Amino acid sequence: MNPRSRAAAVGGLLALLGLARPAGAQLVLDWPARTSSIAEAVLPGAAAAFWNPAAITALDGRLEALVADIEGPDATGLGGVALAVAWQPRTPWALALGYQHLQIEGIVRTTTTPMADSLDPAIDFAQELITLSAASTLPDGLAAGISFRYTWTNHGPGRQARALLGAGLIYRASLPFDPEIGGALLLGHGGAEWRLGASAALRPAPDLPWNLQLSYGIAGQRWPTRPEHRFALATAWGQRLEVAAGLDAQPGPGFTAWQPVLSGSLRLGRYLLGVVREELANDFGAGYTFRFQASF
Repeated sequence: MNPRSRAAAVGGLLALLGLARPAGAQLVLDWPARTSSIAEAVLPGAAAAFWNPAAITALDGRLEALVADIEGPDATGLGGVALAVAWQPRTPWALALGYQHLQIEGIVRTTTTPMADSLDPAIDFAQELITLSAASTLPDGLAAGISFRYTWTNHGPGRQARALLGAGLIYRASLPFDPEIGGALLLGHGGAEWRLGASAALRPAPDLPWNLQLSYGIAGQRWPTRPEHRFALATAWGQRLEVAAGLDAQPGPGFTAWQPVLSGSLRLGRYLLGVVREELANDFGAGYTFRFQASF
């Protein structure tokens, strides 16, 4: 890709990310890693460290760790990695630590002409995120958690940071269709985030080895800015294979873009391999998150 096309693609992507996440201490690369198509507020396990701290109480074992490789569309050069680990000792409490790095390297400066300026260095964008969470199971299917999140972005000569402190709840009812309702709210210097989600599972017949899971999520920043909606339908074959498809409504200035989100995972003993594909708005292409997870 020539420098002019690369600069246009990256500039458009940054503008898109800025529109998708409302302003007000906006971070340049505010694009969190996704590990499934289902609503993030009810996403269980170590990945919940990025979404709802209460959901880290649903681990496959006592210890769960994941590594995710994030690949943006080829035209943008966006990429990164996410790491998370969650531990539940033999107590009602669970602890989790998450880290994410996103970057766009080598954006060519074009201050005088559409072509690269040979005397000016290229611009590198990078975002780092660290989150700490603690949660406890409560009676009657309820779990509650708290989290601290710190994010900082370096873009050229600038630096921007945001610190949020929040709490989350999740309720898992003991009913035949396994309903779940969860929510999280984070507030602090530089912004706010909130999300809600619900899911329910249906097994068409008791003797069938697969089921269906329907989920809905809503998330946003700074009310009354229009929120983001997500609908997803997943099917699981026992504890081994899961495939999900959803639609994500990304709000823009005067419009809403509906984009598909697809995911799948395969469990091999204590290990899990997964992939998420989501289409970015404005025809930038698809982004992928490849996940490796282990439970002990």
